[in-house]
Amino acid sequence: MSWEHVTALLALDGHGGYVWGAYGLALLAVLLEGWLVARRRRRAVGLVAQLMDGEGAR
Repeated sequence: MSWEHVTALLALDGHGGYVWGAYGLALLAVLLEGWLVARRRRRAVGLVAQLMDGEGAR
């Protein structure tokens, strides 16, 4: 396919909304998963540090 204008590329012969919407949702899911993993890791590291501090006081 050859597009003469950027608008033609974005429109994708009338299917652009579906295609770019799917890319947007996939990107959102990847970013959300990365944020959730980082948050779970921070919580786990904090819990381990808290447990280690508690054992040192005994």
